[in-house]
Amino acid sequence: MPKKAFYIFLVAFVTLSACRNVYAAVSVSPSSVSVARGQNSSVSLLYRIQSAVAGTVPVTSPSGTFVGPDSIVGTNPVPLTAMLTAGSGMAAETVIIPSAVIERVLDSGATSFIYRRNFSGDIADVRITITTDAAAAFGIKRIELYFDNRRAEITIPKHFPNLKAFVDIRYTGSGVLEGYWEVDGRVISRVHQMLTFGSSVTLRTPEIPAMPTFDPGSHIVRFVITNRG
Repeated sequence: MPKKAFYIFLVAFVTLSACRNVYAAVSVSPSSVSVARGQNSSVSLLYRIQSAVAGTVPVTSPSGTFVGPDSIVGTNPVPLTAMLTAGSGMAAETVIIPSAVIERVLDSGATSFIYRRNFSGDIADVRITITTDAAAAFGIKRIELYFDNRRAEITIPKHFPNLKAFVDIRYTGSGVLEGYWEVDGRVISRVHQMLTFGSSVTLRTPEIPAMPTFDPGSHIVRFVITNRG
């Protein structure tokens, strides 16, 4: 009887060990980012997970945690699941970093903190450094579209000359802005412009082609950003 009891215990131990080592390693890219203070920021992350177990296995992180120097300063309650196939898998997310979290870190006297996800015991950390608008990673903070009357709509007579639409863009960091002007679903101009040192820029519709003021009725003008940093 003692031998039988020992044998059952040994089998249970081996099975438990195999389950605990399903997920061998988790890495995240980028592993460090910078954000500006005084505003919400967002960052796109890609997790790569390696497994020692064959087959198709899901692995889930129930939430993300913002970790300050001494305590947790915030949470991201959104779960994230990766489906592992043949020993590997990936998962992506865009994390919103609330300005309140940034201010809590600064109030503690620190200028950096960690965003952490736990995938069944394996941890992925992203180091977040708080900096100025100019030194932060490139990102769009705010856009505002308007016509010459500084409003988002305008009424004009037929064949009105030189009608222009404008867009004010506030941004952080430095990077290339890519986008296009669109009228009634038709692209009339593409934008590819280098922006630097975290400030603002104003763009306007081109001289050619002109806005369709020859066509009576309602028209919709849009500025579409294809990369937000």
